Amino acid sequence: TVSSDYVKISRYSATSAGASSYNFENIFDASVYSRYQIHGYINKSSAGSQIRGRFLNGSTAYSGTYDYNHGGFDAYRQTNQASNTIGASNDGDGRDYIQMIAWGNNSSYGTAFDMWVEASQLVNGEYKFSVCHSRGRDDSSPSYVYYSGFGHHTSFTGLVNGIQFFTGDGNGLGQVNITIYGEKI
Repeated sequence: TVSSDYVKISRYSATSAGASSYNFENIFDASVYSRYQIHGYINKSSAGSQIRGRFLNGSTAYSGTYDYNHGGFDAYRQTNQASNTIGASNDGDGRDYIQMIAWGNNSSYGTAFDMWVEASQLVNGEYKFSVCHSRGRDDSSPSYVYYSGFGHHTSFTGLVNGIQFFTGDGNGLGQVNITIYGEKI
């Protein structure tokens, strides 16, 4: 049996989303949930399939130049078996978004991500930490299969009660499914 402590909070699904971003506003509540799991899938019809995120306070995104830092890795292998690599993916200097899906050469295959956020830190006065894993395949020639993992840290300590997802190239989200689950206290 599935525990009733694991709750689907919200879902956004579209087969042809023209918008380049989507906000989940006022969905995080540290008095009800101890952690959140976010699962996403995107299949765009243009290159630049990077998915990025920003934490929200109401409808306002934290988007300062150095608000988010990450450390992690990218691992990939060519589908013709000619090359494979694993390497560091770091940004200690900060940027204005959370890196979710970093692979940007994709117009044929879907890509997916999973993210975990602890609820206790989303209150005012705490730095925010999260973990994100992504995977997919690109359509270069030869194509690559990839897997990336990132740990994120914010440089701000303001209240967070939502999250925004947006594309790296500013084009529409295309086919997208994002579901947010909460684990009750």
